[in-house]
Amino acid sequence: MPCLAQEIAKKRFSKAQSQKKEWSKECLKEVKLRLENCEDPDQISNRMKMERKEAPSHETIYKMIYENRYEMGIYACKLRRKHKKRKQRGLKKQRRSPIPNRVGIEHRPEIIGKGHWEGDTVIGKNMKGAIATFADEESKFLIAQLMQDKTSQSLNQAAKESFKDIKHLQTFTFDNGGEFALHQDLTKTLGANCYFANPYHSWERGLNEHTNRLLRQYFPKKTDFTQLTNEEIQLAVMAINNRPRKSLNYLTANEVYFNHSNCQSLFYSSNLDLYKPVASHA
Repeated sequence: MPCLAQEIAKKRFSKAQSQKKEWSKECLKEVKLRLENCEDPDQISNRMKMERKEAPSHETIYKMIYENRYEMGIYACKLRRKHKKRKQRGLKKQRRSPIPNRVGIEHRPEIIGKGHWEGDTVIGKNMKGAIATFADEESKFLIAQLMQDKTSQSLNQAAKESFKDIKHLQTFTFDNGGEFALHQDLTKTLGANCYFANPYHSWERGLNEHTNRLLRQYFPKKTDFTQLTNEEIQLAVMAINNRPRKSLNYLTANEVYFNHSNCQSLFYSSNLDLYKPVASHA
């Protein structure tokens, strides 16, 4: 019986494929006119039905465009999302590369004091180049370092360079990107345990997500990171750390991290001194 049912289903599918509906010239003319006016397929289909006209479904209109039926391929540029082909529906989210010996955020100790850092990467144009970002949960203090690529080796190198002079270092919290796969090596070198947020729970690392958006003000999407220098990144970081923050009662991250509440000016130098506020002598 299952074999017979499968054969019947195949015949029905084959018949349906061979009996594609032919649309009238008037119908196709109106669909093309509406596409030219930048209406989307859903609007076209339902409006024509409401007007009691012959109307293809919105999926059929998409197929007409992406399969270039009735010479309608030229209207792909009129769609809001100018994909070169129709995306398949119902696909599962792509699984990320597994993190060996991953420890979930639920096992992270209570956040008390400085030294609990959220880490992430900001990616450049065409997925080339990256910036490693680390934000202290208590003070919102940002550290960032240019990476050659998004590999775990480059991430660890950037982290080790960033934290070589940092005293406050207790934990790291990352997302599940493959660049954090060598977290055990990072723990061994820096002495801070690494924890991972749940997949697709970006709010568990809300500070880092917000801080990355601040960094994007200086390096918008489609910025070619291969043309950036680390000095340019540090100047942007310095500006962010010296910005009054509502969540800090309008103190700056620099002032909170370094326990200094007076007005400060920043002097550019290397390593940790780059971020440290120095009292103005003016």
